[in-house]
Amino acid sequence: MKKLLSLLLLGIATIFLISCSKQNNLYGKYYDIYDGKAKLVLEFNENGGRFYENGTRAITNVDTKNKTFTFSVNGRDVVVTYDLKENGTLKYDTGSYFTSGNENITYKKNSEAYKKALKKAKEEQKAVENKKQNNYKKAKNMAQTKEVQTIISEITNGNTVDKVTGTSTQYEYTYKNSYISYDGESYEIWNVYDVKTTDVKDNGETKTSKYEQAYGCRTKERNNKIVVPNFENYQFLTNSDVGKDYSDSMRDYFIKNDYVEINVNDIKNK
Repeated sequence: MKKLLSLLLLGIATIFLISCSKQNNLYGKYYDIYDGKAKLVLEFNENGGRFYENGTRAITNVDTKNKTFTFSVNGRDVVVTYDLKENGTLKYDTGSYFTSGNENITYKKNSEAYKKALKKAKEEQKAVENKKQNNYKKAKNMAQTKEVQTIISEITNGNTVDKVTGTSTQYEYTYKNSYISYDGESYEIWNVYDVKTTDVKDNGETKTSKYEQAYGCRTKERNNKIVVPNFENYQFLTNSDVGKDYSDSMRDYFIKNDYVEINVNDIKNK
């Protein structure tokens, strides 16, 4: 009986030690999972490891008893606390090092949690892509309607008349193209122009400059048709609402962000 009890206690102790060993064994690669992809963040090995956040930093002083590890930034040691679950989920806290968020979750490669999180992220990303494709198709279908043609004309009429300011600056607009997008709730229609400005000084000298200008409007749909806004005193969208990179052309920006390019010559009444 005593022998049986001893074996039973030994078995329980062994299971407990194996469980603790699994939880305390940090060796491996840990990934942040988002947008359907896995990004390597942490790697632990017999020499400590690497922390791949804002560059690559060496991990030192791994303490599995107190569940901490250390990395250095500009000569300053940052102590990170962590909690590793048996399913491969690793939660870690960098304290005051990151201002954007200190508590983070990663997953050990090929663990149960890793596979589950990656599968979920891929499904969510697929749903996002499907929604984006459907929105693009809807915008494309609306691009050739008479309502959009009216809006394109009104944008031009409301913004590109010749202007003379107090400094006698004249503006010459050359229409380039138009774009439309749909985000699931509203549409955006934009016109893009090449603008040439001529500044006439008091002494008769002139100075010219050229740039791209975009004007647009945001509207909704009613009864399967785009609503043409009342453009009297309308506040149009402008370049400041685009938010493109300085190096991009307007066309680059709109195409990158899934706008449909409109060929106004192909617009037909529906």
